Amino acid sequence: MADVSGRPVLDIWNGSFAAVTTSLKQLHDYGLGNCVAIIHNWQHLGYDNALPEHLPANPQLGGDEELKSALAEGKSAGCFMALHENYVDYYPNYRGFNPLAVAVNRDGTPVKAWLHSAPAPKEIGDPGNASIFAEYHQGWAPLADKSGWIGIQSFTAKPSWMMLNAQSQSPAIHAAFGTNADYLDVHSAAPISSHQDMDASMPNAAKLQGWFDGNRALWRYERDVHHGPVFGEGLYHWYSSGLLDGVEAQLGVGVPQNQDVNTPLLVDFDLLKIHPLQVNHGMGYYGRWTADKSSKMTWTQMDAYRTQEVAFGHAPFLSTGTWDNLPLAFLETNLAHPVAQQYGTAKVRSIQYNVGNQWVTSSDAVVDGHTDSVMISYDNEITIVANSSDRLLRWEGLEIPQFGWAAKGPHLLAFTAKCGPSLCDYARTEDSLFVNARNASDFDAEDALAQPLLASASTTEVSSLLLKIRWKVAREFPAGVYAKVFVHIVKDSQIPSPSDPIILQADHALPVTQDQWNAGKSIEEKPLNIPLPKNLPPGQYSIRVGLYDPVTGKRLPLDGIDDGSHRYLIGILHYQAGEARLTLTPAISAPVNPRLNPAGTILSFPSVKTDGMFSLHKENQNWVLRPVPRTRNFTILLRSKDYPMPATILINGPNPQTLTPKQEGEYWSVPLVGAISYIWPTRPSRTQ
Repeated sequence: MADVSGRPVLDIWNGSFAAVTTSLKQLHDYGLGNCVAIIHNWQHLGYDNALPEHLPANPQLGGDEELKSALAEGKSAGCFMALHENYVDYYPNYRGFNPLAVAVNRDGTPVKAWLHSAPAPKEIGDPGNASIFAEYHQGWAPLADKSGWIGIQSFTAKPSWMMLNAQSQSPAIHAAFGTNADYLDVHSAAPISSHQDMDASMPNAAKLQGWFDGNRALWRYERDVHHGPVFGEGLYHWYSSGLLDGVEAQLGVGVPQNQDVNTPLLVDFDLLKIHPLQVNHGMGYYGRWTADKSSKMTWTQMDAYRTQEVAFGHAPFLSTGTWDNLPLAFLETNLAHPVAQQYGTAKVRSIQYNVGNQWVTSSDAVVDGHTDSVMISYDNEITIVANSSDRLLRWEGLEIPQFGWAAKGPHLLAFTAKCGPSLCDYARTEDSLFVNARNASDFDAEDALAQPLLASASTTEVSSLLLKIRWKVAREFPAGVYAKVFVHIVKDSQIPSPSDPIILQADHALPVTQDQWNAGKSIEEKPLNIPLPKNLPPGQYSIRVGLYDPVTGKRLPLDGIDDGSHRYLIGILHYQAGEARLTLTPAISAPVNPRLNPAGTILSFPSVKTDGMFSLHKENQNWVLRPVPRTRNFTILLRSKDYPMPATILINGPNPQTLTPKQEGEYWSVPLVGAISYIWPTRPSRTQ
């Protein structure tokens, strides 16, 4: 638990192994390391197929050598690197398939497990298994074009066979890729009653003990094989708390999953019964937390998710859409890690809830029906206050809004709270500082490939839209990333969000080849004709565009007005009774996001004033400051009594040099010049 306490967990599902390596390098370059990284989709025949066969690594994603490089990159940053394994779902297209390995029901039929519903590769097993396929064919169905198979029904492996399956794979996986941690799917997520084996010839036949003992032995074995912690899937994980090291802590019983921002902060069971036994992370996969089951989250959802993980005592969690988005990963890691590291192995001393501005017991709060504001005290003098109510909560001089929180201790102050009229993020320990003024212009700007603009727009006599998009290119495409353009005509809500429904869609190729996509270039597309349906209801529609990788389906970051899902607003269509009127980009004002600082105002924090985001860490007797983004030279003012001003600052970049800071009253300014980092001694000399 001490080894994994507080580490941010990177949950990696998409992208080639080379792209994963590139993203891990970038995170490391910004000081983000000491993580847990779990690569889920890497298996030879694709995710959740032909198990327990895992090896070799999927050649379409880069094969063994590129996967090995990805793990080596993560380990160089001090991360635990785990690959997704599964030894309970047993597939009939496994080349070593043995019917004796399958658990049976009381009538002797095989116990069904996961149904693989994606197209399977043609390599579905040895021809010699034909008779086995005939016996275990349930769920198989040919595609309409006869090109493959879908609906591959897996079966539950007997508890005694789970270890045999693992022994055939795990040592080879560790030897091939140098893993120093492990992830076991399903084993900690399934209710133990769903995996009984009624085979009377087996030990523990019809007993829950067989499944429980099999998992216990398997987790111990995997920890030994990979020489590191073992992680798993959440849901029914409380049955096995303490037998593995952590899960993504999905709710699902008592409080059903996909409760989103409405998840109550009823933390007692989790903190008192599970927290002392293992270090869980997050609040479940994004798609099992959001109400619309989407992995794309708005700022409100991201704040609510983080508020919940801090209240429940969980480690930071970054998954699809956030782990490789530099500004979001920088925020989550630097804000939540210092807090989670301190409560990770601490024991809870008291839990109280705020009811009518009074802190009351859990029982009183449940009776009253208010479990949306909670205060947790730990035995190491750390106190956490989290607020999901719509009432402003005042605590220890802080104003904590809905989906805000604060943590205080002997050497800790951290919060998402109000800094004047705006929300802000802050985390300070003896050895680190993190500040985020939530400047709306900074998020996605660091990775933005381009800014999309509406060059011209008109309507035709046959009720079609003629759109011309201009791309202001910011940077070249990363290696291994490909892109197409999408255009969505979207029915607007009051504040544009990812859930606004698509009325019309037009995907097309880039206007130039990717080798011509050069930084500083302005590229104008040919007019795009989009017919409007005759039955289109009158109203306001927005034109949102973006880029996506057709290989992975992942949307790519751009600069502009983002609705929270990497769709960028470039125009408004007002439609009335067969007549379309267009408002072009200059007339559009960005939707006001109450969670961000749209004007980019300089905010005052304890010991700091800034309009940007940066981290400051003690490294080898020096302070090392890393700004995000590097491309904007924003204001950083440090209070002299907390951070004495040095005579000079060394900058780390293409052209290393020294800079001279400037005293400004009780503060001094760090002059940003687009460098990677800024370095000065933690104890400036007296002459300085």
